[in-house]
Amino acid sequence: MADFCNKCSDEMFGDNLPPDIDVYELAKTIPKGSYMPVICEGCGMLAISKTDTGELLLGYEDASGEIKFMPIKEWEDKKNHIKPS
Repeated sequence: MADFCNKCSDEMFGDNLPPDIDVYELAKTIPKGSYMPVICEGCGMLAISKTDTGELLLGYEDASGEIKFMPIKEWEDKKNHIKPS
């Protein structure tokens, strides 16, 4: 069964279905200084991360294969989901 994050779920199904991967709920459970890997069928591999100071980040692999992190707020404000390379 395919699992979709908040952005992909909204994009594909609108408000009709909740996301399989609720980034915000999962972020609440992550201890500071660690991360949780997830696989979204739309975005690919993601890492929900919490810094030592408690900042929430989303990690993804860019087109060059490099792992990049962005603040969850920046991800939230992006028009489209992160697409795999």
